[in-house]
Amino acid sequence: MENLVGSTAGLLHLISACLALISGSYILWAKKGTQVHKRVGYFYVAALLLVNGTALSIYHLFGTVGIFHFLAFLSLTSVFLGMVPMLMKWKNGLNWHINQMYFSVIGLYAAFFGETAVRLPFVQTIWWFWIVVAGAGIVTMAVGTYVFLVKYKNWKPERVESR
Repeated sequence: MENLVGSTAGLLHLISACLALISGSYILWAKKGTQVHKRVGYFYVAALLLVNGTALSIYHLFGTVGIFHFLAFLSLTSVFLGMVPMLMKWKNGLNWHINQMYFSVIGLYAAFFGETAVRLPFVQTIWWFWIVVAGAGIVTMAVGTYVFLVKYKNWKPERVESR
C-alpha cells in the first residue's frame, strides 16, 4: 500500500478522491435541484476540497511544485465558481453552476484515468508518463464535453426542480 499512496497525505488523497468520484458521478446522473442533489453536492465539494488540499501537499513526484499542483488550483477555481452563484443565490447563476460543477467532475475523471494509466506496466519512462497522462486527460475531456453538450438541454433551469 505504501507504493500506492506514498504517505498519509497520499492515503487521504486516495480516499477523498474515491468519495468525490462516487458523489460526483451521482450528481451527474441524478435529478437536479432536489434535497438529495444538494446534500450529495455539498459532500462532493467537501471531498473535492480534501482531494485538492492533499494534492497541494504532495511533492514526491517532482520534488517541487508541478503541473498537478496547477491542476489542483484549476479544480478549486472551478468548484469555487460553481458554488458561488448558488450560495449567493444569483438570479441567473444556475447555468454557470451547472457548467462549472459538471467540468469539475469531468476533471476529476481525467485525473483518475491519468493516475490509473501511469500505473500501467509499459509506462516506465518520463515520455510515456506524459503521453498517457495527456492522452487520458484529452480523451476524458473530449468525451465529457460531448456528453455535456448532449445532456445539457435536459439540465436547463426550466427543467431543474425548484430550489
